[in-house]
Amino acid sequence: MSDKKVALIVGAGDAIGSAIAREFALTGLSVCMVRRSEELVKEAAKALNDEGYEARGFGVDARSEDAVQELFENIENNIGEIGVVVFNVGANVPMSILDTSARK
Repeated sequence: MSDKKVALIVGAGDAIGSAIAREFALTGLSVCMVRRSEELVKEAAKALNDEGYEARGFGVDARSEDAVQELFENIENNIGEIGVVVFNVGANVPMSILDTSARK
């Protein structure tokens, strides 16, 4: 496990999420990128790795509380301490974030 702090970007899609991941990578953080499509997120992480940054991709559905808890445990136990989390998931939930609970 690295002593480097981790930036976790949930919703690391092709536009905003990947741009956020890139900015954190530029600051020297290890970037963990998450989206539902494991294939696409691993490609995005590889692109950052090819440029010399430290990035990993995880295919996780953020709507699953158990999957998200597993993700956090995996990162903290095997990669490093999470220093920042960006929750950038799509607007496919019919309520505001203030009305959202772990059960919705």
